[in-house]
Amino acid sequence: MPNTGGPRSSGRELYALVIDSILLYGAPIWRCATETQAYIRQAEAVHRRACLRVISGRSHVSYDATYVIAGVLTLALLADERARIYQRRPEDVKEEERRETLSKWRDRWVRATKGRWTHRLIPNITEWVERGHREVNHYPIQLLSGHGYFKSHSQCYDNTFSALCPACRTTIEDAEHVFFRCPRFHEERERLQQVLQEEIEPEIIARLMLETASNRMALASFAQSVVTRLRQEAQEDAKSCSCTFKSQTFSRKLRYGRWFNGFLKPLHIDLYESLHYDVVKCSVCADDLRLCCILVTHVQYPLCYACKIFNKSPIITRKSKKLSDIFNCFW
Repeated sequence: MPNTGGPRSSGRELYALVIDSILLYGAPIWRCATETQAYIRQAEAVHRRACLRVISGRSHVSYDATYVIAGVLTLALLADERARIYQRRPEDVKEEERRETLSKWRDRWVRATKGRWTHRLIPNITEWVERGHREVNHYPIQLLSGHGYFKSHSQCYDNTFSALCPACRTTIEDAEHVFFRCPRFHEERERLQQVLQEEIEPEIIARLMLETASNRMALASFAQSVVTRLRQEAQEDAKSCSCTFKSQTFSRKLRYGRWFNGFLKPLHIDLYESLHYDVVKCSVCADDLRLCCILVTHVQYPLCYACKIFNKSPIITRKSKKLSDIFNCFW
C-alpha cells in the first residue's frame, strides 16, 4: 500500500490484524522461542512492515517508534500475552493480562534509545493505545516520527548539502524546528492555534490528538501543508545541486550532495581519471527522482534509468578496473 492515497489508517489496521492472526497462530506453544532473537527476527520484520503500512511511515522509522505510533504491541509481547491467557483461562484474564503487557511495553519504551522524538510527543503509551487515535497518514507521521523532508534527516538518507534551515541559517532543520519554531511556517501555526485555542508545543501534541476528532483533523491539515511545502523545496534543491554529465546521445543527472562531493567531484575536473573501486553501478531509486552511484562488491543491480532507455546490458565490473572503462560501458 502506498504512503499517500489508498485505504485510511483504520482500513490498513484491519489488514494488520489479519497478519497478527497468522503470525500468532499457536503462540502459546512457540512463545518460548521469542527469547532467542534469531528465531523471532524474521517474523518481527513482517509484523513491523505491516505496522509501517498502518501509519504510512518510511522504512527507516525506528522500531520502537513504529509500534508506538501505530498503537500496536510488538510481536514478542503479543505472543507472551497469548501464552499467559492460555494458561489461566478465567473470563477477566484478558483485560488483566493486557494491562500487564502494556506495563512491560511502557518500561521498554522508557528504556529505548531510539525514537526519542516520538517518546517526547507520546510518553504515555497506555493512554495513546486505549483512547484509539488510529487515523494517522503520510503527513502526521512525519511530525510524530521526526522522519521526513527535514534537512537534518535528509542529510543522512537523501544526501543533501547542509542540515541548516535555509531561513534561520544557524539552526538545524529538524521536526521540532519545522513544526514549532521556523518562521517559514508561522502562518500555518497561527491558523492551527486559532482552531485549537492554545499555543502548540511538542509535549501537548498527543493530548490534542486524543481529545477530539476536530483536533486531529486540524493537526493533520497543518502537517500536510508543512510537509507539502518541504517536499517542494526538497525537489527544487535537488534540481539546483544536480550535476549533468553530457555524452553524444543523452545527458545524465546525478543529484544530491554526498555522492557529488565524495565521489563525483573529482570526476568533474577529469571524468576519465583512472580511479580504482571494487564495483561502480548506477541504480534508480524507488521514487525515480534521482540517480545515485553506488559502490558495492560484486552485486548486480537493476539497470539504471538511462540504460533502460537505451537498452544497455547490465555490467559487473571487476576490482581495479579503470573508472574510464566503466563509464565508457554506460556512455
